[in-house]
Amino acid sequence: MTKEVIFSYCGGMFSYYFGIASVLQEKYDLSDVVFSATSGGSFAPLLLNSKKDIKQVFSDIIDFIDGNEDSWEDIIYNFLKQELTEEDVKNNNGKLIVKFTKLNDYLLPEKVLVKKWDNKEDLAKCISAACFVPLISGNKLYTKYRGSNIIDGFFSNTSVSPVTDNKNIVFRVDKWRFMSYASMIPTNDIPWLKSMFELGILDANKHKNEIDSVLTPLKENDSENGDKIQQEQ
Repeated sequence: MTKEVIFSYCGGMFSYYFGIASVLQEKYDLSDVVFSATSGGSFAPLLLNSKKDIKQVFSDIIDFIDGNEDSWEDIIYNFLKQELTEEDVKNNNGKLIVKFTKLNDYLLPEKVLVKKWDNKEDLAKCISAACFVPLISGNKLYTKYRGSNIIDGFFSNTSVSPVTDNKNIVFRVDKWRFMSYASMIPTNDIPWLKSMFELGILDANKHKNEIDSVLTPLKENDSENGDKIQQEQ
């Protein structure tokens, strides 16, 4: 049976989700999973579907944003365009559902779901649009994606809602501990981002029983073989 894993909004706390994702990658069978995600929660499942080493990509992101003075919209788009391949696009089509917010002609928010992309530029633009927070991600009220006015999926109020009828688990930044909205403001504070990554690993391991209730743990031999494959790559 297919299961749904939901990554809610997180803003600048994407690194916390990367920590959780690294545990999912190492300890769980994700072959029967479809991901739905909002805002910065889109990064982790995108990379899990691509079967990229989460810890390595996180290190690459840290290097990319350290001292980078571009807007957050440009940082997200440029990094993903550099990181993704056309094969990654194929691996995410139908396996990742991105939730974001379209502003209609009256500038009222409407929920939009996207689950198919034509190329890596389209996918990179989709994620950067899904993360766009007015006046924070860039000096404007909205961004453009596929001809529509788009802002962060948080404003659609569907972040924790499943998009399938499958058994699901929801990851939120406040799922296992209190997190303030202030902590979700995008930042290039490298030590803080690294600490959030480690906290995500800690929380996922601490609450493994809850994750086990939905996802299938890898057998020990499968986990070891997966590690070997990643090392060879």
